[in-house]
Amino acid sequence: MNIYSKTKRSGLVKLLMLFVVAAIGFTSCTKYHDGYYYDPGPVAQLNVVNASPTSASYNFALGNNFVNGSPLLFGQRSGYINAYSGKRLFSLTSGGTTNVITTDTLNLAVNGYYSLFITGATGTPTFFFTQDDLSAPLLGKAKVRFIQLSPDGGPFDLSIQNGATLFTNQAYQTASAFTNIDPGTYTFQLKADQTGAITTLPAETISAGRIYTVWVKGLVDGSGDYAISGKVNVNN
Repeated sequence: MNIYSKTKRSGLVKLLMLFVVAAIGFTSCTKYHDGYYYDPGPVAQLNVVNASPTSASYNFALGNNFVNGSPLLFGQRSGYINAYSGKRLFSLTSGGTTNVITTDTLNLAVNGYYSLFITGATGTPTFFFTQDDLSAPLLGKAKVRFIQLSPDGGPFDLSIQNGATLFTNQAYQTASAFTNIDPGTYTFQLKADQTGAITTLPAETISAGRIYTVWVKGLVDGSGDYAISGKVNVNN
């Protein structure tokens, strides 16, 4: 019997099995942006948006970990980031400092997608929290929802210029469900239910397979960046 050949074959088999196990392990991990691999465990995805129409900027922390790099200015967002699931303590600090403004908790389900909007224009910021349905739109369609985040604007309607009204009577700190629409280039219009004033947004290309949030921002008496307007964010 060739003991050397048998031992060699056995060693090769073990080595191949090791490579297979390693490959399975790597494919079950999440690839991080710098090329490293890690297993984040049971996580959700959280998007933080500064919808507070003031000059203040904010950093956001989950536990002791800041989740955004540069402080978020009005209208900016973090994009979806990994966050461990469960009941999480978060804090809001003044941009570029460790001065805590307020703390609160939120509940995140495994594999859930969420957005946390920093809101309010006076005093301590408030929050509006949504669970985001990022299931695929119908074939050949896009999905859109509407959120009203102007503190003094009252309810708003969202319509397409010279076209259909998509959402009506959306009150402050409420979000519509996502609805399917045809892809195309749209000029959205906001109508303030209290005054009838119409604000026309820049033309926006809506693509099939994508998911969008249109939200009202600013103040009735605001000017420049703080005037009543709207923002279109892509969720996927």
